[in-house]
Amino acid sequence: MRRIAAQLFALIAALLAALPISADDPPTDFSKQVTAQTGDWVAEDWKKGYIKFHPEKYTWQSDNYIEVSLEEPKLGRDAKQVFVDKYGIIQPNKKTFDAREAQELAAGVWTLMGNWTDTYGDANFSIWGIIETKAGTLIGFSSNCQPGKGTEAEFAACKTGVIKIIELLQSRSLILPEPPAPLAITNWQPSYSNSGVSTLTNSNYNSTVTAIIRVSPPLNIPADSLQNVIEEFGQALW
Repeated sequence: MRRIAAQLFALIAALLAALPISADDPPTDFSKQVTAQTGDWVAEDWKKGYIKFHPEKYTWQSDNYIEVSLEEPKLGRDAKQVFVDKYGIIQPNKKTFDAREAQELAAGVWTLMGNWTDTYGDANFSIWGIIETKAGTLIGFSSNCQPGKGTEAEFAACKTGVIKIIELLQSRSLILPEPPAPLAITNWQPSYSNSGVSTLTNSNYNSTVTAIIRVSPPLNIPADSLQNVIEEFGQALW
């Protein structure tokens, strides 16, 4: 047991050591494209099935952003109904918004918007919606701008930035990068969810012992290193 515990601690240490420090990460090519076309917005990498865009002057406390989900084929579906199915009843801090009340902001862009107050008493203006791109695909999004922080000009700039990114995605002037691929480790059964999480499962011959590892992207760990630590983890379990 001590040997297994030591190996587990070593695995955790290896994973933590490999995690990126966002402040030092260079911008991705996609983020550079965003900045080039918006002037002052950047894009983060995939996380939990979403890409987050926000003004370049940003801290972890910022509430000015737009998050977009994985691009998916329309397959003959009604864009508004996809939005309703995706969001249903939205309840930010006990304020209720019904996705069925969405309106077509522009051709192919269905949105629901409204004001609400968070637990800190700060005012928020949010837009949720679905974009039907010129390629016939659908992209869901949610966004937020805070009129209660900063200046009126910053609030206006946030709304302008959100609309600009929606327009760029719809026109295909910006094309979302591919999401992380599912992991494939020898003797482990992989599965991949649209939340961006890879799940690896391994069981012994009569399934009395099962190990499950869930990896949320992006971990920024070289593929060969990640395979080694996962295989070592599996060996330690037996």
